[in-house]
Amino acid sequence: MRYAPPGLVLNDFAVLTTDDGWHLLHLQGPPVVPFDASVHETSYGHAHSTDLLHWEPLGPAFGIARPGHFDDGAIWTMSIVNHPDGGLAMLYTGVSAHPHPATQAVGLARSTRHDGTGWHRVSTDPVCIADPRWYRTDSHQAWRDPFVVHDPDHDQWVMFIAARESSLTPSVGGCVAAAVSSDLLHWTVLPPVVPGGTHSELECPVVERLDNRWMMLVCVATDHSVDVYESDTLLGPWVRRGRLAPPGIYAPRVVQVDGERLVLHTVQRRVGLDDRGDLVRGMIAQPKRLRLDTDGVPVLAWWPPTAAEAKPADTPIVKDAIIEVDIPAEARNVTLTICPDGNYAGVTTLEIHAHAGRIRIGYAGGPVLQDEPLGTPLVKDNLPNPEPISPDELAEGHSPMIEETVDAQPARGSQPTASPTGAVDIRPGQPDGAAHVVHPPDSRRVPHHLRVLIVGEFHEVYADDRLVLSTTAYAWGAGRVRASADGRVLPVSVWLLPEPGHHRDDVSAI
Repeated sequence: MRYAPPGLVLNDFAVLTTDDGWHLLHLQGPPVVPFDASVHETSYGHAHSTDLLHWEPLGPAFGIARPGHFDDGAIWTMSIVNHPDGGLAMLYTGVSAHPHPATQAVGLARSTRHDGTGWHRVSTDPVCIADPRWYRTDSHQAWRDPFVVHDPDHDQWVMFIAARESSLTPSVGGCVAAAVSSDLLHWTVLPPVVPGGTHSELECPVVERLDNRWMMLVCVATDHSVDVYESDTLLGPWVRRGRLAPPGIYAPRVVQVDGERLVLHTVQRRVGLDDRGDLVRGMIAQPKRLRLDTDGVPVLAWWPPTAAEAKPADTPIVKDAIIEVDIPAEARNVTLTICPDGNYAGVTTLEIHAHAGRIRIGYAGGPVLQDEPLGTPLVKDNLPNPEPISPDELAEGHSPMIEETVDAQPARGSQPTASPTGAVDIRPGQPDGAAHVVHPPDSRRVPHHLRVLIVGEFHEVYADDRLVLSTTAYAWGAGRVRASADGRVLPVSVWLLPEPGHHRDDVSAI
């Protein structure tokens, strides 16, 4: 459910869909601080999965070039497409070992295989470099993270690149550049399509067709978040629509599975596995659904197969688990606590609190780990003029309910959103994946349903299926769960996740 190669940390990645599942190519390096990406990221790791949840490491798949080449220092983010002549083409970031700070450029490699291996460089020189008319080429240069899309309207390839504008100071120069090509080898650089002026870096652009428009996901390095842009055409104008998810979600990639868009992304860890440690590169997280809120903005939502191996809890102690709470319509203050020592006000008690349109996670009486707005509701997929879903539209369903003590056999309940599989969110007569959820009116400002996913130190909180919090917590350990609304205790559903398989007992397998 979380993956990094054993003994290493994982960063930006690409996903290939193949006949035997999915293959992952990813940046990797040692878990050291300080981490110098221009020195430590010298190869791509390779992993395989049959379900996007469990990954098996397969070893390095691509590495730096010989001394003197443009990519002899490090290799960074890549974009892989089907080459018109057969096989795969990979546009990737090459970093030179000298001078330092290193120069960044885009190279091209090809493979006749489709599993992410067998790469051969097309040239020892880069195929696309920054144009000084618009972009910095000095020590503050950025020219990396290419993402390539075919433009069917003009029968050309468009590449989006993380760059810095030459006319702006480095602190606000982060932008998204563009280049076009007819053959993936010869590129013409264009002015920025997402101009600078706000952030020092706009990283890892990802562009996907979303119904009748284009969507661009752009990572904001300042607060480690992802912004959403939209345009009618690939070369713009691009308009910012909002934020994809809470901070902590980074370097997303979109995968189509059975006609549904899923997003995979990276999450960071903390040095020393301590809440006070610096954030460092980490792991890849489990997929989320790409959905639309009531404003039509793409957001991340719960993916039901995440709970495929979860079992109803038979112990009062929660560790790796899915926790769910249905919240009464009249509620105004909602609190969920996970207590390791019986003291629900103790400094190691983890507390999630929703009130007045905001939700936070932190330690009872201690530091807040993350505090975010609840956001706007999710809506039906694929509607040109979406409207919120009413309670009457929900399908009826049943779910196992475990009371606070978690010491009895699950009782049968009737709340339609309680199952971690999300199956009862599916409306009869709708295709698989057409999930429907209920959301609060603005006057209420607390969710109808909370779902918490705990995997190791990683904690995700979903409000009415929408991802609203994502953080790490190291101090609390395993504990008992309690939920309340306006001081009244609520039933809690708990499903335990299995331990990693016997063939993976290292921390990278959580």
